[in-house]
Amino acid sequence: MNEVERLEVLQDYQVLDTLEDRYLNELTQIASAICETKISFISLVGKDRQ
Repeated sequence: MNEVERLEVLQDYQVLDTLEDRYLNELTQIASAICETKISFISLVGKDRQ
């Protein structure tokens, strides 16, 4: 996948500039449990911002 395709897919997910999402929160909790860390993050990298 190239950068243009990646950005299109990110846009298709419609998760940028949204309110807090229960499913993304649950995903970070699962990642923390698997990695045995206190916190984890999901970083969405757009064309001009993270």
